[in-house]
Amino acid sequence: MLRGRPSRRIANAIRAMLQEEEIEVEAKSLASDRIPGLIVLDENQRRLRDYMVLTQGKSMPGFLGKKTFVVNTNNKLIQAIARLSPKQPDLAASLAKSLYDLSLLGQKEIDPSELELLISHQTALLEKLASLL
Repeated sequence: MLRGRPSRRIANAIRAMLQEEEIEVEAKSLASDRIPGLIVLDENQRRLRDYMVLTQGKSMPGFLGKKTFVVNTNNKLIQAIARLSPKQPDLAASLAKSLYDLSLLGQKEIDPSELELLISHQTALLEKLASLL
């Protein structure tokens, strides 16, 4: 079991679930409990990406190096992932990956060729959750 402050435990658990090196995970208490997580991009890297889009006319998802995935400790889904982690680690990891993918989609950091796979994973997760009812 992870020790330390609850936000640090949640961040470490989600980082382990995502299993991707270029991702920093921070767990914070955000003002709104409606947002489960969001991607924070370095401003200089984001501007460089925007410049490349303007000059080359195409988006370059994944162009940026490290990303920070901020998870909201006030959100019920993040709290559920933390509770599920010891009992159903595969389901918790699927939920964490799903939130991360949706956050990337919101920042236009998903390559269009990966959209079909993302939709397939989202559908499989929803089917898994529906089967638990």
